[in-house]
Amino acid sequence: GYERLTEIVCQIADTYCKGRVISLLEGGYNLTALGNSVAAHIEVLLKEKSSGNQNLRA
Repeated sequence: GYERLTEIVCQIADTYCKGRVISLLEGGYNLTALGNSVAAHIEVLLKEKSSGNQNLRA
């Protein structure tokens, strides 16, 4: 899901743009699904930051 997609985006960012990622929030009709997706996305960004990638800001 969104967790894996965010991991892939971070890997590509590490390879091509020094780990920089821009993240935008889009709305949705299912607020539970939206909340879960946002939480998964942010968790991966925080893991990336804590793993030593200082260019990534969450």
